Amino acid sequence: MTGGRWGPLFAGILIAGALLPVSVHADTFPVAIAGTVDPRGASLTIHLTIANRANLPSSATLAEVYLSTDGFVDDQDVRLIVQGIPPLAAQSNRSITASAPLPDMAPGRYYLLVRVHGAQGVEALVPHDLWGAPLSLGPDLTASRPVGVLEAGTLRVETSATNKGTTAAKQTRIALSLIRDTNSVPVPLISLDVAALAPGQSLAVAGTATLPDIPPGRYHLAAQINPDRTIAESDEINNAVRGDQEFRLGPDLTITALSAIVSDSAVIATDTVSNQGTNRAGPCGIAFFLSRNGVLDADDLAIGYRVLPALTAGEQSGGETRLPLPRKLTPGRYYLLGKIDASNAVIESDESNNLILAPTPLDIRLAR
Repeated sequence: MTGGRWGPLFAGILIAGALLPVSVHADTFPVAIAGTVDPRGASLTIHLTIANRANLPSSATLAEVYLSTDGFVDDQDVRLIVQGIPPLAAQSNRSITASAPLPDMAPGRYYLLVRVHGAQGVEALVPHDLWGAPLSLGPDLTASRPVGVLEAGTLRVETSATNKGTTAAKQTRIALSLIRDTNSVPVPLISLDVAALAPGQSLAVAGTATLPDIPPGRYHLAAQINPDRTIAESDEINNAVRGDQEFRLGPDLTITALSAIVSDSAVIATDTVSNQGTNRAGPCGIAFFLSRNGVLDADDLAIGYRVLPALTAGEQSGGETRLPLPRKLTPGRYYLLGKIDASNAVIESDESNNLILAPTPLDIRLAR
């Protein structure tokens, strides 16, 4: 029953001979909507809450739920369900759970959008719309942080591929590269095939790559799945990842042992040098210094040099060098320091490990 000055605002329900005012859906709003895609990507469970904020009971309403690309109902949207909402008591909520099959749609990000309006036979007012958090529909491929093991000029790499999306992904590949920092150009390393993946499925992949001829330095592994974008995905920004490991590539010379004694107005130094890098190191040398404080500085005295031959990766060179003491050297306690490649003839992956201190100090008693 409608009429009078209340016009479209109120209807009446006759209960026990009395006319009970009823609010139409103007105060009936959607207040929450969310969706959960089942693991197989076949259906969508919709959770919807409708509220009557009026101080009177509401009329019956209809809730239509859409998949929308922009959060607005238009002709491009797909309607998933139409749900009847019975009259609601004043200041009350109703929660509804419904399931709908997922339509065949292009991969991408979609919004669940609900529109609440008057049911058939009830005077309709302005519909109320609400849209929830976006849903990613379609394949969504990611790669795990790659790891590697250096083995005699090669790098064995491992990573895994996961389809976090709602539909299957066909066969693709993961491209692995070496990168020095975020601004450098990646150096291609190896490409690993990835089989087709069902929604939620993961697959480990591994391979061995020959190290490329690149400038010495510190590198990280980077992985990119679906690098050619042959698979349309719901999210294209999560396909690349950088590993945590640091690989020092190129020659890396270090003195692994240094000792000395004073004998016949000379220091006899015994050292072992190792190329612990991944590439051949050209010839260079070790410079020896006498230091009062064990720290290389401008006050230290250079007393000699040993020439080093070229060393392949993993190769060592040992030697004993007689270093004459300078005339008029002030007697006292000294430390022997050895610095490899002091003239920077060899570009190394790590220049910070070229200096070593002999552990035993030298007591020099007589001036020369």
